[in-house]
Amino acid sequence: KPPKPCLSGRRSIRLNPIKFKEDDHMTFSSFRLMQFHQKLDRELRAELKRRWPDVFRIQKLKRLKLAVKDRLQKSAIGRGGKSRLHLQKI
Repeated sequence: KPPKPCLSGRRSIRLNPIKFKEDDHMTFSSFRLMQFHQKLDRELRAELKRRWPDVFRIQKLKRLKLAVKDRLQKSAIGRGGKSRLHLQKI
C-alpha cells in the first residue's frame, strides 16, 4: 500500500512500521529523540509560516533537527550492527 500524499505538498520523514521485526524494540532514549525531532519539526514549520520568519532561527532548528536525526541513526546502528531504524520520505 503506497503512502498517502501530504496535503501541504511538503515532504516529511516518518518511521516505517512495516520494516520492524518482532524482536525490534525502541529504547527510551530513541523514543525521546524522536519526540524531540518531532518538536523541532513543529517549531520549524511554525517559524516558516510566520509573516517574517527569522532566518537564523530556521538555520538553528534545521541544524538541531539534523543532529537529532544523526544521533537516532547512530543509536540504531549501534544496537544491532546494521541500521534498524528505517526513515522513509513521503
